[in-house]
Amino acid sequence: MMDTLVRDLRGTARCVAFTDDLVIMYEGHSRIELCVTAAAVAEVLNTWCITNRLAISPSKSAILQFGGDFNRNNPVKCKLFGRYVKTVKEWTYLGVVLDNKLLFREHVKTANNRALTVINTIATIAKRQYGIRPATLNVLYQGVYVSMVTYAASVWAPSVLRNKRQQYMVNAAQRRALVLLYGGYNSTSWEAVTL
Repeated sequence: MMDTLVRDLRGTARCVAFTDDLVIMYEGHSRIELCVTAAAVAEVLNTWCITNRLAISPSKSAILQFGGDFNRNNPVKCKLFGRYVKTVKEWTYLGVVLDNKLLFREHVKTANNRALTVINTIATIAKRQYGIRPATLNVLYQGVYVSMVTYAASVWAPSVLRNKRQQYMVNAAQRRALVLLYGGYNSTSWEAVTL
């Protein structure tokens, strides 16, 4: 069904659709050009929704401007069904927190915290005195922690690899998870615990 919308927007914008989520991307060299393109995209979207008897919630929609000057006092404005769509500095799409500078700081922080919460729970339940073998702990570490932290890494990892502070955050969270699961001193370094 979204194929017709993608076709209608061809030349004006690019679309990424996954189940009931839709991202529409467009570019401009000035704020005015962005506003004109946003209005054209909104018109196509409104017409498509009416034709297909669907509705898009403006309250669940947002504009995230990448690059250029992000002026919170004078953002790019766009109306959907007569209501303005909010402009944001970061947005979560399919589990990845995108920010207007594509630094992914909030995504790394969120993914690490979520994974560490799960690892803390596992470590509490599976303390070494209950006889869980290291091989089982390794399966839990790989299956839970690594899969949660590396989700969509092809999107955010290049940015993180250019930022020493974010690399430190990822390494610190990994060290903490490994110390919790395998046991060890709080002073054990990341290099030692990842051997």
